[in-house]
Amino acid sequence: MKSLHAITNRGGKFALAASMVSLVFGPLPLKAAEGGSVADNFKKAFEAAGTEHFNLYNMLCPRIENANAGKIAQPDDARKESIEKAASAKVFDNLYYVGEYAFWESSASAWAIDTGEGIVLIDTLNPDSGPILIEKGLREQGLDPNNIKYIIVGHAHGDHYGGARYLQDKYSARIMMSDAEWDFLAKDKRDPDQKPRKDMVIKDGETFRLGSASFTFYVTPGHTPGTVSTIFTVKDGPKERKVAQWGGTGFGFNGAEGEEKLNWFKTYFQSAERFKSAIKESGADVVIANHPGLDNTIEKNAALSQPSARDSNPWVIGNDRVVAYVQTAQSCAAAGLAAYR
Repeated sequence: MKSLHAITNRGGKFALAASMVSLVFGPLPLKAAEGGSVADNFKKAFEAAGTEHFNLYNMLCPRIENANAGKIAQPDDARKESIEKAASAKVFDNLYYVGEYAFWESSASAWAIDTGEGIVLIDTLNPDSGPILIEKGLREQGLDPNNIKYIIVGHAHGDHYGGARYLQDKYSARIMMSDAEWDFLAKDKRDPDQKPRKDMVIKDGETFRLGSASFTFYVTPGHTPGTVSTIFTVKDGPKERKVAQWGGTGFGFNGAEGEEKLNWFKTYFQSAERFKSAIKESGADVVIANHPGLDNTIEKNAALSQPSARDSNPWVIGNDRVVAYVQTAQSCAAAGLAAYR
């Protein structure tokens, strides 16, 4: 295992207690969430979502009463068809979508950033789609998969690390996850041959630079113990834009009950609060998700082919609306706090 290459430390060491209530940003007072009923927080989430982030609201808030609910699986025939019909897209001058193309929650996203000194991937899809779609998508966009240098895995669920081992073996790609997430992956005994070998450890607050791009990492536990959210740069003509990615969306609490479940909601809430602050400070005006149904990937990528996209890229939504994306998730978590405390 080696540390990150070309990083600048912007924060202290991240520590995660077993109770999940002590983070690098301190204890969890949660004053902002105190008071307010489940209905009050649902309303806040709905208002923050608007039409643009409604799919995110609809995924999270209705599940407060069953935070352990799994994803609704995509039928095998529909899944096969969606993989076959998946289409890559050039979103900005050096940002590409190379993920799945269906609204199902089991459909996952993957993103490629061409830094000029190598390709950085964010997530690698499911085991059945990652080895196919990432190579295919890169080639469709005139990029060589042999230039894949680094892979950022937002969290250690199979629909995000599914293609990582394949790319690690074939292209010697370096895999990045937080220390807590590597541990989380090691404890999962399912499908050992599909797991990437432990490699680079992301530390909270660090910035990784390669070529024209920089990636600042925030360890944001809640979906999993070591979820990583990222703010990174892309080229848009003469401009440099900041893009935010919330690394884990659902309330994946793995059968937790009582105080344990409450602590997960607290942890998620506090992580969202911190990442909102980072988004505001960065000025990020683009948000991307790790599932195509959550950020309207299909609709936005289709709009890129319209003449109007030359003057107004549909992915550019403004800093306030990027913050509102995380606010939507946070308010749903606050509803969970109200329901279980």
